[in-house]
Amino acid sequence: MKLLSRDVLCGVEHPGVMLLPTDTVYGLHARMDDTTAVVALQTIKERDDTRYFITLISSWSHLEQCGIVLQDRHRNMLEKLWPWPYTVLLRDHEGLTHSFRWPAKPLLLQLIDQQWPLYSTSANWHGFPTASSLVGLDDRLQFLIDYGIDEWVLTWSSSTIIDIVR
Repeated sequence: MKLLSRDVLCGVEHPGVMLLPTDTVYGLHARMDDTTAVVALQTIKERDDTRYFITLISSWSHLEQCGIVLQDRHRNMLEKLWPWPYTVLLRDHEGLTHSFRWPAKPLLLQLIDQQWPLYSTSANWHGFPTASSLVGLDDRLQFLIDYGIDEWVLTWSSSTIIDIVR
C-alpha cells in the first residue's frame, strides 16, 4: 500500500482499492466504474455481490445512476439525515436492495465528485475488529490495498442503518 496525501490521491486516475477514513471507521473503497478494483475488493472481503457494499454518493443524481427512484417522502426524510453517518437501504427499479450513504467527510466528497461513487466496506476481516487507525489495521490487508491515507484516529462506531424499503 502506498500512503498518499489527500491532494495526490484525488489526482490518481485509477486508484484501485483505497484505504480511507470515513465518517465512522477506516474503510476499503473502490470506484464503482473500476471493474478491476471492484473485483479486488470483493476478493478481499470474500463477497460475490456488490450489494453487500455500501455505495457512497455525493448527489441525488448518483442514486439515479444506481437505478434508485425515490418517492418524495423518502427524499424529504433523507434530506434531513444526510450528510451524516446513516446508511440507508433502498430498492432499485428491479426490486433489489442496496445500501447508500452520503458522507460528510470532505475527502470522500471530493473523490466522489471528481471521479465516481465509491463502493465502501469496513477495513477488517469478517468477525474481526474494525480499524480506527492504521495502527489497528491487520498487516495482511496492507498488501492488498493500492493506496491509503493516514489522517487520524477515528472515534466513531459504525454507521446507523435505516431500512426504508419496507
